[in-house]
Amino acid sequence: MNRIYTDRLCVFFNLLIVLSFLSNDILGKEYLDIKSRKVISPSFLKGIENDSLIQSLEKNFDAQSFFDKVETRIQLGELYCNRVNYQKAYASYWSALDLLDERENLELRARVYDGMGILYSLYEKRDQALTYYKKSLEINRLLVNQGKVPKINLRKNYFVIAVHYRYDKNLDQANTYLDSCLMIPTEGDFSELIVKSERAYLLSEGKQYSSAQKLFDEILPKIEDQQVKSYHVVFYSLYADMFMELNQYEKAIKNYLHSADAAMKYRAHINFVPDIYKKLSTALNKVNDKKAALFYLNAAYTLDQWLYSSKSENNRFLLEINDVYKKKEQEQQKIITQQKIQNVTQEKQILWLSIGILTLVFVFITWLVFTRIRLMKKNYKNERRMMVEKQHLEKEKNDQILAIKNKELTQSTLQIIAKDEVLATVKDKLKELQKKEGSKELRSVLNSIKVNQDTSWLEFEHRFTSANKDFFENLKDKYPNLSTYDLKICALVKLNFTGKEMSRLLGISPESANTSRYRLRKKLGLQKGEDLVEFVNGVV
Repeated sequence: MNRIYTDRLCVFFNLLIVLSFLSNDILGKEYLDIKSRKVISPSFLKGIENDSLIQSLEKNFDAQSFFDKVETRIQLGELYCNRVNYQKAYASYWSALDLLDERENLELRARVYDGMGILYSLYEKRDQALTYYKKSLEINRLLVNQGKVPKINLRKNYFVIAVHYRYDKNLDQANTYLDSCLMIPTEGDFSELIVKSERAYLLSEGKQYSSAQKLFDEILPKIEDQQVKSYHVVFYSLYADMFMELNQYEKAIKNYLHSADAAMKYRAHINFVPDIYKKLSTALNKVNDKKAALFYLNAAYTLDQWLYSSKSENNRFLLEINDVYKKKEQEQQKIITQQKIQNVTQEKQILWLSIGILTLVFVFITWLVFTRIRLMKKNYKNERRMMVEKQHLEKEKNDQILAIKNKELTQSTLQIIAKDEVLATVKDKLKELQKKEGSKELRSVLNSIKVNQDTSWLEFEHRFTSANKDFFENLKDKYPNLSTYDLKICALVKLNFTGKEMSRLLGISPESANTSRYRLRKKLGLQKGEDLVEFVNGVV
């Protein structure tokens, strides 16, 4: 549509040129002296097709190493693209891809994809261009993650995609990718300046003119100090666009001229020139310089037709190259299809062989695992049985030892009780005799005889605790309401003492001993018919 619009404008303004011979008033005032102005034309472009730099690269090509040849093809593609020789640019990039198909280098392939994206973008193949840009970005992300290239390599990818979205008027996406650029630090000022220039232009596109102009004015002196003068083509064109939006046409004209002159002087970014001439024509028309406006519109039309028209001799290569590469792709596709058929056949054979081997391996592993599990179960059962038997034997042994100790303790206790009873009987008889005779010697003997039941109990408790460890602690934990006296009764019950034996050890009557046993049953919550001895032995 832009091309049709330009064609119609040229027809219209060419009519005005004819009318200008009849009336100078139609052309308005003369703002710009076009006699002193030179423009980029097809003849100019033909004159720079093979300058010294290009000749030097072409001359040394055969003597270079493999990857240096790829690098040279990429450099030539960039140079030809800058000088709008798209035929040779396209051929250089495809030549680089052919070399990379022989020996891969992802870093160089990413650069080729960037160049191809720019070429497709110039011919309004927006989707194909974005596809190539994102392929390049994907490769560089992979290389950065693998530590093969520095992260700064991603800046160019993000910047190119940001510019792409800006041309599509998708300002949000453009700003997002610019933000990604700025998040990656760079040592050079130039890289930062071109990103800021793009941000300033996006601010202008978003109608934030004050912020845009402030940022442009901040960048301007720094751009002038940079050694890369070829960027003046882009910067001053963007700067002029902002002034056009602000209706400051004289400033716009000044910057468009600066941009166009830089393109001619540095032979760079010449693809910008047709649009620069069109915008310059519009600005000149706004200041009523019809003659200069027609001059630049004519220059834009001539250059635009030569660069982009399908009828142009310069662009016949597109159809030829497309045919060549379509045939090449078809041949490659045919070879790939045949290889796929062979691969499928081989894969089937390998698959069946693999299935057979895997089946045998699976059967063997299953048998091995089953045998191992069965052996482990058998060993576990044997170990478990032996452990249970060992524990049972140890328990029997401990029970026997405990029974012996308790039996010895019972006998010892009964002997102590018998001794105390004998001593008590002797003491009673001596008391009666002493009352009758009043002998001092008998009194002395009486005083020497001591029946100490408390000492007997302490000795019993000590020996009982050493034989029945944790007996009293376990009883207290389960029945905290038991008194010290109750615990004594429990110990005697465990040793199967009768009420009479308890009374003799504790120094109480047999009735009191039986009463104590009754009270203990209540505290333990025993029902009628439950045996106290079994209960105590079972709980502890």
